[in-house]
Amino acid sequence: MTEPTAESVNSAVLRLRSIRSSLNPAERRVLDEVLSNPEAVVYGTLNKVAMRSSVSDATVVRFCRSAGYESFNDLKIQLAQPATQARRIQRDLSQDDTPGVILEKVFNANIRSLQDSLHTIDRGVFEKAVDAISAAPKVVFIGVGTSGTVALDAVQKFLVTGIHAVSYTDVVLQAHYAATCSADDVVVGLSQSGSTATVVAALSKAASRGATVISVTSNAKSPITSIAGLNIVLSVPDLSFQTATNEIRTAQLSVIDALCVSAAIRSPERYLKNSAQVEAASESLHLKPHHK
Repeated sequence: MTEPTAESVNSAVLRLRSIRSSLNPAERRVLDEVLSNPEAVVYGTLNKVAMRSSVSDATVVRFCRSAGYESFNDLKIQLAQPATQARRIQRDLSQDDTPGVILEKVFNANIRSLQDSLHTIDRGVFEKAVDAISAAPKVVFIGVGTSGTVALDAVQKFLVTGIHAVSYTDVVLQAHYAATCSADDVVVGLSQSGSTATVVAALSKAASRGATVISVTSNAKSPITSIAGLNIVLSVPDLSFQTATNEIRTAQLSVIDALCVSAAIRSPERYLKNSAQVEAASESLHLKPHHK
């Protein structure tokens, strides 16, 4: 079995990967050029990048701004920052793979997703999200599909913290809740693409009613991030890989875990009280054996 090798991954590269779907075709050509050879960009010129991308100099400038950089030089500076070590894995599954090889590939894919996401999440934004959730009278998680299962899991985890949490995975209930939500609510929208229509609509309505909106997405420039006041941006998995859905879910669940633990630590007495009550309730459900 071939051991996965280490590769250097710059945080700017991870950030650039997360905005691909929001770029126009010409800007995507620039993105592909930058991602294919970041070092050449660092030591090259704007004109050379434009030529290799078959676009105009102005398109490169627009790309930099779309990516959140003030200028081409700003992009070069960020690309030149020390890279973090990540695991490169052989991602493609094959019919010839043994169960043991598949086990390693799937685990490594999830590990890679978590490592990359750890570098794309803004710590300041995450702390503000914890502040908002800890102080909220109610936290609502919204998602559909795979993200919907994460929303359901979040409620179970937050129940122990003493924070009133609910989830809506039905599109009709999402719309009804958003139309009647309180300005004191915190609404967490889960969407890998950031463009799930029903989730975007619900968050938009909730925001218009004054609720604090938090997004958890892999698309840094998407409809959901333009609505949310706080955006927790995850890395973008390779959607061509068979376990991409699992990678997305693993990263989302880890964010929920981190938010939950952070909120619990903010109010340890509330957490201890509620966890004891939950444990007692669980024990009360255990049926005593019947003796003959």
